[in-house]
Amino acid sequence: MTRAEPIEFEEDEGTVRIHDRVMDTACRVTADGSIDPVRVSSARFLFPVDAAVAFETSSLSMPANAGACVRTEQGDIERQLTEERVSFPRGRTTSTSRRTARST
Repeated sequence: MTRAEPIEFEEDEGTVRIHDRVMDTACRVTADGSIDPVRVSSARFLFPVDAAVAFETSSLSMPANAGACVRTEQGDIERQLTEERVSFPRGRTTSTSRRTARST
């Protein structure tokens, strides 16, 4: 018997569903177009994460109750995400949400 990954990522036409199998919770993240999420090493994050994916997009939407924040590559919190629309300069950012994280 093989052990299932604690975090699953499912992509469907610009939407990534992040499913935390341990907590049995899910979050949907929507991009402005088609994306190709690629699994990346969780070792690239300053804080412990169970799994991560990377993809490029010019716009990203997620539920206001996702409990997420955007961090710089150095790990500093750049902004807590709320219902307010925000923009970030082009580049590499990391968004963390409870036990899940992804880099864009």
